[in-house]
Amino acid sequence: MSRGAKSVLTRASECPDKFNTNQIALDEELALRLHAKEQTELEKERVAQEEASKAANFEELDSIQAMIEADEQLAARLQDEEQEQFSIE
Repeated sequence: MSRGAKSVLTRASECPDKFNTNQIALDEELALRLHAKEQTELEKERVAQEEASKAANFEELDSIQAMIEADEQLAARLQDEEQEQFSIE
């Protein structure tokens, strides 16, 4: 063990309460930073999922709108054909 490492250990053993208090404070700060980072990552992931969901919903709405328009065109064509069939000439 190096001389510096021994002196740190000696100082830590001389004031265990101060060392433990400092270490606890550092651990708490690290935990808070990690928590904040995780929260940020979770929020980014949530936003990305929400955007993907919105995009899928818009795609589905476009598809439904296209089917409605196709049904309207078919109904109009069938109505025209029916009127031609029953019209008096």
